[in-house]
Amino acid sequence: MNGIFLDTVGMIAVWDDTDQWHTAARAAYRALLAQGRHLVATSFVLCDCGNRFHTPSSEATAVSLLTSVSGEG
Repeated sequence: MNGIFLDTVGMIAVWDDTDQWHTAARAAYRALLAQGRHLVATSFVLCDCGNRFHTPSSEATAVSLLTSVSGEG
């Protein structure tokens, strides 16, 4: 099986609707999911994404996203 590695920049673009690449990244992410592709990320990438979104007002969202992506939720 060929996995698709998710990097920090791409994941942030998918989640952040103010990112200049958001629309294209979201479309690519949805296409990969629709194809049933195996998506892979490291804990370092997930932590980096969490740091990007870590503010008092978005902490619950960041935890929810990282938990769902990590498969531990």
